[in-house]
Amino acid sequence: MKLPQLRIHRLYLIQLGCSGLGIAISLYLLLHHTRVKLGIQDASSFCSFGKLADCDIVNVSRFSEVAGVPLASIGAFYFFFLLVMGFLFPPRHPNYEVARKVLVGLSTLALMVDLILLIGIQWLQLGSFCLLCILTYGANLGYLIAGAVHTAPLASTKVLKELSNAKIGFAVLCLAFFGASLTFFPSWIQSQSGGWEQKQKALSELLQKWKTLPSIDFPADSSDGVWGEDGAKIQIVVFSDFQCPFCRKSAFTLHTLLPSFKDTVRVTFKHFPLDSACNPAVTQAMHPYACSLARLAVCAQKKGKFWDFHDTVFFKIPESVFQEGWENIRLALQPLFSESEIEACLRSDESLQKVRADTELGLRTGIQGTPATFINGKAVSIPLDIDVLGKIVQAESGI
Repeated sequence: MKLPQLRIHRLYLIQLGCSGLGIAISLYLLLHHTRVKLGIQDASSFCSFGKLADCDIVNVSRFSEVAGVPLASIGAFYFFFLLVMGFLFPPRHPNYEVARKVLVGLSTLALMVDLILLIGIQWLQLGSFCLLCILTYGANLGYLIAGAVHTAPLASTKVLKELSNAKIGFAVLCLAFFGASLTFFPSWIQSQSGGWEQKQKALSELLQKWKTLPSIDFPADSSDGVWGEDGAKIQIVVFSDFQCPFCRKSAFTLHTLLPSFKDTVRVTFKHFPLDSACNPAVTQAMHPYACSLARLAVCAQKKGKFWDFHDTVFFKIPESVFQEGWENIRLALQPLFSESEIEACLRSDESLQKVRADTELGLRTGIQGTPATFINGKAVSIPLDIDVLGKIVQAESGI
């Protein structure tokens, strides 16, 4: 029995709305994916709320592309296809029921893919969820439900014969134009970022000589902040400064990419504050709070909260807070340290000795600035971003 035409029309509008929502979110995810991958974005996005819900990690993981094509592009094209088919076959069209059943079948297959991405990739592989990605899954589910809640006898099976050549041609042209736009969109963003060709040339030169670079053997230290397994094939050592803006960008790169290589990569954090209070090589005021922050990181490591401290300083405390003074920095750290704990840590000789030991190691290694990154003991001489780190990891591990 046919449903009232008004209800059918409402369900049709819901499907169009779900398609439009899916397109909008997918396009944003494509923009986000491209910006992070190119190193344009160097801070957590608005949809990242912690380790469990972090769209930065999910949207630039090694699972975020298929044969080099971002999943966000595929999603945007899928929803655009649904939208075009919706306009081609409105409820008044003789073959509306045929088209509806075909598209419901397609959205069912898409929902199965969504479940694989949600459970198999985000939950089991990355241990983090992308809320915007889940919204696209919801848009697909809404489209599916709206299309499946009513049944009616088929009007015809001669779908194409009921469409004019002009309509078919226009639909194909729209799909081709949108697909081409998705293909060239990342390249356009890349062209706007500046310095891309120079960066690619520097990366190519680094990879060509990578195998012949000298390797430094860094001694293990149980007081280091570490991420990953002991026997990981890729050992990354980072000398960093908690007040360094370039270190913030490097930390964001590691933060987003490492979960994809959790069984392959191990990161060791070393302190190299550009602050004369800890670093004898610094002769002028540069980062006046870097030494204190490094010492607090040592104390956080003793509490088993090094990476919580690391992520708080680099991702949750705006750079403007550092300009406001130490008292505001202390207030921003209160979720991790009480006032008494901060005072005790900064009076501790142990925290100062650890920071100075790391700094002396860095000076003996020849470090002159931060961040200084070593992968399997080899110095990475160019700025670290997703592309650079991913290709060096591949060169070392054959992933």
